[in-house]
Amino acid sequence: MPARLRPIHRRRPPARQKGVALILLITALVVGVVWYTVGALGKAAPTTADRDTISGAALGQAKQALLAYVAQYAARSSTIEPGQMPCPEFLSSIGTSSQGQAGTSCSNSSPTVGRLPWETLGVDEIRDGYGEPIWYVLSPGFRNAPINFETPGQLTYNGNPNAAVALLIAPGAPLNTASDPAAPPAGCSKVDQQTSMRNSGPLVPANFLECGNDSGTASYAIPGPSQWTNDRVIAITAAEWAQAIAGPVADRLQREVAPALNDWRSTESNNNWGSRFLP
Repeated sequence: MPARLRPIHRRRPPARQKGVALILLITALVVGVVWYTVGALGKAAPTTADRDTISGAALGQAKQALLAYVAQYAARSSTIEPGQMPCPEFLSSIGTSSQGQAGTSCSNSSPTVGRLPWETLGVDEIRDGYGEPIWYVLSPGFRNAPINFETPGQLTYNGNPNAAVALLIAPGAPLNTASDPAAPPAGCSKVDQQTSMRNSGPLVPANFLECGNDSGTASYAIPGPSQWTNDRVIAITAAEWAQAIAGPVADRLQREVAPALNDWRSTESNNNWGSRFLP
């Protein structure tokens, strides 16, 4: 019988194996370079435009949080003054258990300046594009009675009197213009905010805010690009404040006042008021 034929195993040519290995190596290198580049781009220092975008978003978030708090506060049955605004955080609260909480009392006759009371508002701490907490200025007239839909904001904003109920300010990076040979424009002064005591309590608003935004007066502004200030400011107007509380106030009227009036009418109708005036 003829001998059984053994199967022949063909081996891949060495050159082909080396070609496949080279392709795999190049692919791995390309993937690695792309991965490294994406990671490096993600860690690149943000530009001024990037930081301003973050600050703008932070201010918008702070504004919505404040209006939402005012709305839910007005809706509470226990609220005596619907529309009352929370006080800013006390300047002395930094580093204490009260940090992030609204002050227990603040002036009803002059503006109050402090940081946004994020914990009282029920949100995480909101920071601008430079990592600085948002500041908050409250107008007179929104702490004590009477507060109603005709109560005007008493903060002058960008030259417009009675334009704002509250202001929110992103302070930006600390400035040092103390040695600047130029003269600051009207309303501004030279500052050195790069002090080691900047974040020690009680906070000094002038170590964060510039060109009158730190003063506690009733006049605030959005400054243009300048070496003298980097504050970014947005306002809450009286119309925005009124819109926030209108729904909750109307709901309380339906839930609390309307039933009380019906009870009174029902009770008084049983007293035969009409018969008392008959001859």
